[in-house]
Amino acid sequence: MSTSLKAEGLIGLLALFFALCTVFALIVSISDAWSEHLQKSWPEVDATIERCNVDPYVPLRSASRTPVWHIRCRIAYVTKSDEIDTSIRSRSTSSGWGGDTEGMRQWVAQHPAGSSLLVHYNPANEKDPVLVATDMPCAGPRTPSNLKLLLIASVACVGFFTLARKLRPDRKQVT
Repeated sequence: MSTSLKAEGLIGLLALFFALCTVFALIVSISDAWSEHLQKSWPEVDATIERCNVDPYVPLRSASRTPVWHIRCRIAYVTKSDEIDTSIRSRSTSSGWGGDTEGMRQWVAQHPAGSSLLVHYNPANEKDPVLVATDMPCAGPRTPSNLKLLLIASVACVGFFTLARKLRPDRKQVT
């Protein structure tokens, strides 16, 4: 019986953990979806690529010192008031965790200096471009990935809560 109680407690703890993950993923998804909705209304402009690279980044706090990779592009575009030189980058990916560094290199090879890239820029800070829709690996809107994570966390939460209820011993009233 004590083994059953330990298993029930562990399953209940996992259910609680995934419930918290679900709440966190929901908050992040709503926040990112709202930001991306606002960014779609920002002015759109064709930016000229000056150069793109796949760059490594080694986190200082990482024990393994394994690099993560991202695409960084120097771009230039003209707004209503100014000529802007800035950069844009993808999110990072680790080559050891299913990262698409080869896809990143292919994308960079297909976008040489002088080619164009459609960006939206923040009217309050014209040097703040975003990729609302792009074929750049690990770039663009985050909401689709957030929703996948939300779905996984919520399914795990429901599954563990259901399992915890089935493992719960019957508590009959003693009269």
